[in-house]
Order: sequence, then C-alpha cells, then structure tokens
Amino acid sequence: MTGLALSTLKQSTHSADLPVRVLSLIHKGDATAKGSTFGATSAMTVRWTVHDLLLWKAVGQGEGLAEYEPDLADYMVGYVDWLRTNRIQGNKMTVELVSMTPGVFEWPAGGGNQYYGVDAVLTVNEVI
Repeated sequence: MTGLALSTLKQSTHSADLPVRVLSLIHKGDATAKGSTFGATSAMTVRWTVHDLLLWKAVGQGEGLAEYEPDLADYMVGYVDWLRTNRIQGNKMTVELVSMTPGVFEWPAGGGNQYYGVDAVLTVNEVI
C-alpha cells in the first residue's frame, strides 16, 4: 500500500490514489525528549507521536462505512500483526503504544474531502 511521507504530501487525493497512508508527526502530535546518563555515557530518549492515517475510499463511493468495515478490520488486524513482529527496531527504537480508530476522516483538514479509513496513532520511544 502506498504511503505519503511529510515531504510528499499533496493538498488532495483522488480515487485512483486510494488506498493510501498519510504519515505525519504534526497531526495533533508531539515529540518530547528526556536526557539521561548511564554510567560514563549519556543518552537521550525521544518519544514521538506518529499519525498513520489510512484513506481507504472516498465518502459517497459504495454503500457506506458498513460496506468497508470488513476491509478496515482486516487492515487493523494486519497492522497489529506487523507490530507484534516489528515493534522493536534494534535496541534504539520501540513502539510503546498504538491506538486505531476506524471511521470517516477529513483530509486534508479543512479541505472538505472525507474518506473512510483508519487513524493509527503510534507512540515510539527512540534512544539517541
């Protein structure tokens, strides 16, 4: 499935682009950092909040959310399965928390375009 990083975000998307994932650190998110010292070395832990918004289908296509509910549920199960296997990236990065909300989402904010999809919010701790 295609994903759009911050540097490639468009102001709108079209049916031919769907499904697509929009990854963002700034959509109601934040980052916090905390320094700590371990013996003679020092490290900093950064906690990132990452929004991973799946835009599945435009509202008005098909029969409504009930039609796409099985697909969105499968997507969420697959997401959890992937996290179960990959939530720890070496000893530097760990996905600590994930929440997923299926529903109707406006993208971009204030643009008036609505999509059926899933908003996944991940909290990631990184040691730098």
